[in-house]
Amino acid sequence: MISWLEATLLSIAYQSFQDWQVVLSLDGNDGQTSEALRLTSSIIQPSDKLIIVKSRRAGIVETLNKGLLACNTAYTARLDCDDICTNSRLYEQYHFLESHPHSVACGTQIELVDEEGIILHQKRRHYPLTNFQTVATGAFFNTPIAHPSLMFRTKAVVAIGGYRNMQHMEDYDLIARLSAVGDISNIPSVGLLYRVHPAQVTQSNTPSRLNLLRARSIFLKRLVHISPFYLLFCVIPFLFFLIGARNERKLRKGASLVLASQRQLIKKVVSLL
Repeated sequence: MISWLEATLLSIAYQSFQDWQVVLSLDGNDGQTSEALRLTSSIIQPSDKLIIVKSRRAGIVETLNKGLLACNTAYTARLDCDDICTNSRLYEQYHFLESHPHSVACGTQIELVDEEGIILHQKRRHYPLTNFQTVATGAFFNTPIAHPSLMFRTKAVVAIGGYRNMQHMEDYDLIARLSAVGDISNIPSVGLLYRVHPAQVTQSNTPSRLNLLRARSIFLKRLVHISPFYLLFCVIPFLFFLIGARNERKLRKGASLVLASQRQLIKKVVSLL
């Protein structure tokens, strides 16, 4: 992780929007955290732009919450130590939240990069752009905002109790609970280069199916509040829970293939007209 931290920090230092502070929340005290502190202190200047949060080794949730408590700004942006911000990320998300008072959080589109930082164009991730689409994605599919690209109103997250220990899905749970108190969505531009590598947590951990159902149920309640019509679809998250993770993946893959075939058919018909 330390080998990528320099690029992460430089992507913050060279933001077009310069009214920021870095909160470095360290999980434990060892060689890696000491090196992370040294490197961060050398790049993030002046020193009043850097807040250091040290704690015992406690895992991701406690580390996130302790970092959150140190945030004294109206907005907080998430960033992992192996990812890279685009130059305008902070400005665009700040401007979006400033101009959308009912929104409590927003993410960005992301590009996947490999261990060398080379963009994997065939694996670009597209996230929903409206509150309705974002909530529906959370209710029926997967996390609708890439957590490392998230920017939220700090008071909103503190008010809902911050992160909860939800077995490898604290991000999904947080975004679900945020959807219950305000609008959530993503901006259309790429704000993050997301590094894919074997050591990352998302590559090795599987969330609890019960916790997944709970998060989807929160999104679903919000969706029904937007339109009572979606009461007709309340059974879907419970159906996914009952058939299990493997069968859910098979069902989604089959549905994706059908939709892709339909899109190709429509393109052919249109080209013939």
